[in-house]
Amino acid sequence: PTRVLTDVAEHFGYAFSGDPALLKEKYRRNMSLLEERLETDEKETNPTLYKELIDTYCLQSDADVKEKSDVIIGFAQKGIEICRKQKKDYILCLYHTLMSFYIRLKRYEDAVKVYDEYFSVDKEIRGGIRNTDLDIIGYAAQSLYILDRNEEAYNMFRKFYELNDFIEKNKICTGDVLYLTQRTTGKAVLDIFNVQFTDCCINTGRYKEAENNFREYPDSTYAYDRQLYIKRIRQKMSVLLKYNVRDIAGIYSGSDEKLKKRFFDALRYNLINSDEADRCAVINKLSSLSLKNA
Repeated sequence: PTRVLTDVAEHFGYAFSGDPALLKEKYRRNMSLLEERLETDEKETNPTLYKELIDTYCLQSDADVKEKSDVIIGFAQKGIEICRKQKKDYILCLYHTLMSFYIRLKRYEDAVKVYDEYFSVDKEIRGGIRNTDLDIIGYAAQSLYILDRNEEAYNMFRKFYELNDFIEKNKICTGDVLYLTQRTTGKAVLDIFNVQFTDCCINTGRYKEAENNFREYPDSTYAYDRQLYIKRIRQKMSVLLKYNVRDIAGIYSGSDEKLKKRFFDALRYNLINSDEADRCAVINKLSSLSLKNA
């Protein structure tokens, strides 16, 4: 059977397009539809309405989003309230959205509080392990790291890696992945997490674990990203300059010309950020090495 449709749908592009004109038009179109729904009984019964409102508000610039942050947070809280009354597991998606939003605002203390609320949801609602758990734990680890709560961040990162391994090994795929896209399982994010985790190891005196991490994830892992690579070399030097300075020549000899320049950038950073006594000790140690012909 064939049916002829006379309706026309305008498509203004996707949120990830980055085109300000398209995003503005998409915001205008979506808000006109969503505001109509807010005038109906749906506002008291449908938690997904509030997720759609948040996503639409977040199409705007950071400045606009910050200005309307109270409204956006209110939408999340209203959706969570409805889910609690209806005992819907969609509450997990709303907590994920709220936590992401706090991180966008750089409100990391609030993001950590959402972690606690998320894992306090009744077991009859949340059930067992969810894929969303991984993002929530990853966001919490990163927030604690940024807050310089290194011991807590270290433990949270360990929890993240253990759960990630368990989910991959058991091929777990729960229904919540239908509501949102997981954001902590891609290579770029995992690489950032690993560098931050290594910082936590160093900052809490777990130097042996940091050295093991260096071996498991060689410098070339981060060669695609200048900032990550330099950060990685700085980490490696901060450990090696204390415990095994001769391995620094190995870092240098294993680099191409581009990476050798980054090597010296990292070395300069470590020297500048050392106190006078440590700086002299490092220079004396390095003077025994031959980097020129390494």
